[in-house]
Amino acid sequence: MSDNSEASEADLPARIVYVEDNPANVRLLEFLIARHDDLSLTAAETGEAGVELIQKTLPDLVLMDIGLPGIDGFEALRQLKADETTRHIPIIAISANAMPHDVEKGRQAGFMSYLTKPIDINELLEAVKQILSENT
Repeated sequence: MSDNSEASEADLPARIVYVEDNPANVRLLEFLIARHDDLSLTAAETGEAGVELIQKTLPDLVLMDIGLPGIDGFEALRQLKADETTRHIPIIAISANAMPHDVEKGRQAGFMSYLTKPIDINELLEAVKQILSENT
């Protein structure tokens, strides 16, 4: 009989980092993610702190606000894609900028998906699950 005392990697929740400066948005996402045993969430309030946290923890997925204090989401994305240890991590942009050219700019920059605020919870969870299933 095999020893199942150690959790396999498939049993561990997918690790998500949310880089967002609005505490209300972070609380909302923490509440939503807590309802999913297969997901865990850590947050950072600035682009710089987000890049550092992502480089340290190497999460499975990043949710990146675009309008951040300090470096914005585009610069954080650029830094993460330039780093060999983090360039493989899928990053979803979340932004209040919802014009078609904003969405296109985000996709061209390298975001896996570009979601607009106010966040559509079902759309967000669908994008998260799809990207995680494609990248695990």
